[in-house]
Amino acid sequence: MIYVLDTNVFSSSLIYLDLSVFVDIYSPWSSLIAEGRIISCQEVFRELGNYFKKEDENRFWLNSNKACFQELTNEEGEILRDIYSNRKFQEGVKEKNILKGNPEADAMLVAKAKACGGVVVTCEKNSSPNSAKIPTIAVAFGVKFMPLPEFYRMLKNLYSGSDELLNVQIYDRLLT
Repeated sequence: MIYVLDTNVFSSSLIYLDLSVFVDIYSPWSSLIAEGRIISCQEVFRELGNYFKKEDENRFWLNSNKACFQELTNEEGEILRDIYSNRKFQEGVKEKNILKGNPEADAMLVAKAKACGGVVVTCEKNSSPNSAKIPTIAVAFGVKFMPLPEFYRMLKNLYSGSDELLNVQIYDRLLT
């Protein structure tokens, strides 16, 4: 399975889970990156530039794993076009970010996951059907998503030698 990670997964984890303490999280995380099973998009890497200074240990870890932050392919660009053809999902792009040239990765992550048959991992809560958040976009385009605690559970399973998806919830619909 391929996991497509949102900015908030990287930032929350790196801010609150020290790299040297949570080996059971970062060891399998790094292994899955090396295997090409954890990916993201370059927009996420750009967004993360707002969180960590160049001399920060977390920034060093991100830079050493920069290969997982991929450019969009033509196929993903076509899916992105389809996402943004929906007026509701256009609302996810904030005008202030456009004016400042800040990245907007949410729809790109869904496009990437759709193209590779992956699962989007995000801290965004299960949203309403009228929102422009990742879970809503994912469901609309037939993409599965996973909240952060489930991602950690999956990583801990790998670290302990258990089945990767043992007791892990992956969603394909909004919970109402």
